[in-house]
Amino acid sequence: MAEHDVEFMKECLRLAARARGKTSPNPMVGAVLVKDGTKTASGYHVRAGEPHAEVVAIRRAGSLARGSTMFVNLEPCSHFGRTPPCAALIVKTGIKRVVVGTPDPNPLVAGRGIAILRRAGIELEVGVLEDRCRLLNEAYFKFITTGLPFVTLKLAQTLDGKIATKSGDSRWITGLKARQFAHRLRAESDVVLVGRGTLEKDDPELTVRHVSPARPDRPIRVVLDSMLKTPPAAKVLTTGQCETIIATTDAASVQREEALRRAGASFIRTRARDGRVDVEAVLRALAERGLMSVLVEGGAEVAWEFVARCLVDKAVFVIAPKVLGGRESISSVLGVGFASVSEAMQLDVHKVMRLGDDIGLIAYPRPGPGVERG
Repeated sequence: MAEHDVEFMKECLRLAARARGKTSPNPMVGAVLVKDGTKTASGYHVRAGEPHAEVVAIRRAGSLARGSTMFVNLEPCSHFGRTPPCAALIVKTGIKRVVVGTPDPNPLVAGRGIAILRRAGIELEVGVLEDRCRLLNEAYFKFITTGLPFVTLKLAQTLDGKIATKSGDSRWITGLKARQFAHRLRAESDVVLVGRGTLEKDDPELTVRHVSPARPDRPIRVVLDSMLKTPPAAKVLTTGQCETIIATTDAASVQREEALRRAGASFIRTRARDGRVDVEAVLRALAERGLMSVLVEGGAEVAWEFVARCLVDKAVFVIAPKVLGGRESISSVLGVGFASVSEAMQLDVHKVMRLGDDIGLIAYPRPGPGVERG
């Protein structure tokens, strides 16, 4: 590894992150061209259908690209999609060295891009900051390797784990900076998902506010509603530009569906599972639409469904320095709960941050017993 490889790869990651929420179902990619130790050009993939990062950097570098080193956080593609293969362009341009953060798990690439460069005699360094490169595109890696969306469970709660009082009052548990952070999570997600209970209690819009939307058609709003009790006048159907999908069961009324369709809803129907919408079937249906990231926002029963079925890929807790107490106040996760502490979902804390007076915590579930999927 050359002396400055790590620093230039960090630059790739910073560039790629500018497109958070914009590239799905493509990954976020940044590229930097360096000659004689000096950066000559850089670029990143702005959105699906636009030129890839490598192409942008090569075009900006012009004649300086020949004989240079390219840094890219993800293996250059080797197939024709909406755009031509980047690996072939790199060879044609005369780049002499390529530093790759991580191979691409996409079966259409999966080492082929690296192989093309190696056969052309280009010097290669693969795996620089690989963990960070994979983390940036965690949703893409999950989607490509499993065919399911990456699920983030977001919970805003008090120090004693409450999300509302006995009467249902919850505004506002967290402060403005925490709410801005929550809306950034929405902006970076393909889907924001809630249960009908949250709809009934809060009538949320589930749109991006407080921050700039990443794209006008995201996030798609999904409501879990087993018996189609969503009112046609609900804000998810009367506000915002993004599509609203109601996920329901085969037992739900066709007449109610027709009324909600007239109000603008789309539908996913699943078999009932313990009287509820089958959330795993919903995730599969969303994946079939090319949606690779889902933000689960509530409520407490929905949170349990995802925890119990081991469907949470990342948990984001926003914790307010408040104590509500109360036997009948509402906890952030309900359901039947685990029978013993040893069964509990355990998490590894990845990051802790201040959000005004509140604390943000990002954690990833450890592999463990939990409740078996099935």
